[in-house]
Amino acid sequence: MTSSSHPRNGEPATTRGQRTRQRLLDAAENVFGGVGYGRASIVEITRTAGVAQGTFYVYFPSKKAIFVELVWELNRKLRRSLRLASDGLV
Repeated sequence: MTSSSHPRNGEPATTRGQRTRQRLLDAAENVFGGVGYGRASIVEITRTAGVAQGTFYVYFPSKKAIFVELVWELNRKLRRSLRLASDGLV
């Protein structure tokens, strides 16, 4: 992988890469939610995402890394939803 594939912030440089990364995160959410972290596997995450197992490692170094990123992503979504909901209350 070249340094132009992933800028310093870790986000894929291309739209296709961004979609693939998001598919992995969506699949991880489904797998972790279904079987829990301990029973979840990278094989199951990639199967659910419809990508090759090696593709996982282009975007995440480990199961723990995708889990941590997923928690951050869900936290951002929750905070955004709470902010939008509270705007309507003021």
